[in-house]
Amino acid sequence: MKVTVLGAHGAFSIGKHSDVIDISDLVQLLQELKNPNSEVEEIIQRYIRRAYYPTWQSNFLIELPQPDGKILRIVIDFGGDVRHALQNIGLTINDIDIWYCSHPHQDHIGGIEGVALSTFFNPGFRKEKLAFLEGKPISMVVDTKPLPDNCKPVLMAHEDVLKDVWPAARPGLETLEGIENVSLETYFKVVSLTKDSAIEFKDGDRIWIMKPIRSLHVVNDRDFMNSWGLTFEEKGGTHRIYFPTDSQFMSPKQIRTTYNKSTVIYQDCETSPFPSDVHAHINDLRTLPADIKKKMLLYHYQEMPTVGKHIDDDEFGGVLEMGDVQEY
Repeated sequence: MKVTVLGAHGAFSIGKHSDVIDISDLVQLLQELKNPNSEVEEIIQRYIRRAYYPTWQSNFLIELPQPDGKILRIVIDFGGDVRHALQNIGLTINDIDIWYCSHPHQDHIGGIEGVALSTFFNPGFRKEKLAFLEGKPISMVVDTKPLPDNCKPVLMAHEDVLKDVWPAARPGLETLEGIENVSLETYFKVVSLTKDSAIEFKDGDRIWIMKPIRSLHVVNDRDFMNSWGLTFEEKGGTHRIYFPTDSQFMSPKQIRTTYNKSTVIYQDCETSPFPSDVHAHINDLRTLPADIKKKMLLYHYQEMPTVGKHIDDDEFGGVLEMGDVQEY
């Protein structure tokens, strides 16, 4: 199993701009000047440009080699910038087989319209889709016969989360040219999970068992929102990888059992000086026993946790950055 950090920042991080000089072009031009000293400042200003360094929202890519030589790709949560985060590692939306949604907040499901439309209107999304369409526009074909599941990406979530996904996505997805009765199933093979679900994925000669794990994310006087994280347990092996996704600190308190049993924990970690109380804050995480902290790889921060300011050296298992890769 290969895990790539598509993004490691919290919902409201937007990246930074800075001035960058195109050195190679500048050097060449200065070499051609007869009297560079009198013109150098003007020339430099001409070659300054604004560069943008993004901080993508928190999404993960899991890659599993299959017996037929293909790679099964699963994305855990897909915020509105997921297509850019994928492009950053040389992939597109069309390369993903399964999209998993832990809860319906924008930074975890905001990319659903792009995923749905990009794959729906791409006749070459799968070779089976090309054969099914027989060269005809998709609106002409799907209006008379549904698109088979093997022509669509998989959308996977707990059944309670799925109830909220379509209302969130409906305004942008319901209207299709010439097609009536549009739903999530028009675009996706929808897989509804329950608390007892256990799905096996092959990984070369190994097998991982994926299970949804409920934790508490948001509570108010009218309702509450769970976030359904995931564990991947190596069948017959020692690895148990836990993605809590967005969750309050040890809520419910019984979730500590899952933390104790896990060997690696991808832990959301707020670093804001103004805690939101809907994420585990770095100050709370630091109160945990040392053996649990050493399992944790921190992400979903506002400011990256740094030694001396937020944490001690080697206090946690690591701090994740965009593009980091772990293999198990």
